[in-house]
Amino acid sequence: MSDRITRMKSTTSSRLWIRTPCRLPCLIHRSNVPEVRFSGPWLFLAAVLCLPLLNAGCATPGPQASSSIKIEGVEYSTCFEEVLLVARDAGMPPVLRDRAGGLVETSPRICGSIFEPWRQDNAGLAGGIENTIAFQRRRARFEFVPADFDPPPVSDSETLSGPPMPGSTRAISRDLRNHDGPVELRVWVYIERSFRPGMQNPTWTRSMTTFSQDPLVRQRLSERGVPTDQSEWTPVRRDLFYENLLIEAFKKRIAKSQST
Repeated sequence: MSDRITRMKSTTSSRLWIRTPCRLPCLIHRSNVPEVRFSGPWLFLAAVLCLPLLNAGCATPGPQASSSIKIEGVEYSTCFEEVLLVARDAGMPPVLRDRAGGLVETSPRICGSIFEPWRQDNAGLAGGIENTIAFQRRRARFEFVPADFDPPPVSDSETLSGPPMPGSTRAISRDLRNHDGPVELRVWVYIERSFRPGMQNPTWTRSMTTFSQDPLVRQRLSERGVPTDQSEWTPVRRDLFYENLLIEAFKKRIAKSQST
């Protein structure tokens, strides 16, 4: 009995008694437990890698506001110029400017990922992760309409001819440059995702991604007889968070122009 006690005492220095959740003791040799030490450079690297996640999580917006604003007491020409500046500041230069119809459309801009902490254009961490995994971009559209504008009802018997094109005779009937009353600014921001038909994703690595080709696609397109959009960008949804950001930027610019 004394020999057994002596043997247990001699092994105590090299073994640890750990009680598991099932209350069964198990022995782990200290020599088998790896010793982990973090030096200064490794801690700094870990903090840098975690910074984009923390920054993206801090960009969570509050309650969603309206994507339109009623403007009173400000000239229409001033509002139109401020919208152009807001679009340029957001990295989406205007590609369509119709002062008579009150329309501004911008060029697209790639959405920011979680590895771009200086880009505060995501609603939160989920949006940053989505833009990191998927290749997505934003496109904005600004539209000025009279504050009391109410589109006329369309009956089923009428022929739908589409919206009036800028500079056409149908667009001359509403020239906002001659409008004296209040106007309303409406903002739409659409998220588009890059999608290439025929993509075959492997289950192991993305370097083995292949694309299938349809040899009859050109023949089918020519048989339709109408232009077909062959872009690889597909609209996904509206970005209400970014619409509110553009509205707030417009408010700040109008307030600054009125104070000077």
